[in-house]
Amino acid sequence: MSTETTEKKTAEKNGVEKADAEKKAPEAAASSRSKAARATKREKVKRAPDPEFRRKLVIALVIVAAILIMLYRPTRDLYIAWRTGYVLQQRYDTLADENQELSEEVDRLMTREGIEDAARKRGYVMPGETSVKVEGLEGEPAEEPEDEEAESELPWFIHVGDFVFFYKEDA
Repeated sequence: MSTETTEKKTAEKNGVEKADAEKKAPEAAASSRSKAARATKREKVKRAPDPEFRRKLVIALVIVAAILIMLYRPTRDLYIAWRTGYVLQQRYDTLADENQELSEEVDRLMTREGIEDAARKRGYVMPGETSVKVEGLEGEPAEEPEDEEAESELPWFIHVGDFVFFYKEDA
């Protein structure tokens, strides 16, 4: 029995020592981490750059630059085609609006009142009417939007694309 009690006492002591060690372990781990962090900082400062890493970095940058150079021309062609289509669509929309206005004017002139109004503007009168001409009431001509105003209405990314891909609308 004495052997069993001795073993129990030893186990209890070991259990208490383990508990004490577990309590002290986080403190010890924290102090060892801070020492390791300081040592790592010192090592980083003292450690020379890895020439193999630099070589790989330069190779990667050269590959990326080569890919960008190879893709520039097809991307530029695609952008110019898209931008030209954009400009042509704007012109088409403008001409479609003008065509609609002219169609409405033709429809109006196809009536008797429209014909009489057009004839009066040219100085013709109906029998029994007298013609009167008033001078000095000329209206100012309507201002057409300039190309610069149309350019400023474009979104910012189109201006950036025009700059990057050297797009000129005349081209």
